[in-house]
Amino acid sequence: MARALYPGSFDPVTNGHLDIIGRGARIFDEVVASVVRNPQKEPLFSIEERAEMLASACADLPTFVSSPSRACWWSTRAAWAPR
Repeated sequence: MARALYPGSFDPVTNGHLDIIGRGARIFDEVVASVVRNPQKEPLFSIEERAEMLASACADLPTFVSSPSRACWWSTRAAWAPR
């Protein structure tokens, strides 16, 4: 299974984010978007709200998975990457 990881703050979800996810969904078996905390930004929405917005916006993509995470960007990316 080919899996793509797309970590980001998604605060808020933009058409650019959705374009990248849609393109990935045509290439990969699974696209995982990890909604993460960026300690250098003050978020508009909670991680849970961002994950819900992203999941709702991508509901029509069967290969999409949203993963809210409280970890920072780097540790989240390392946790999902194959070893």
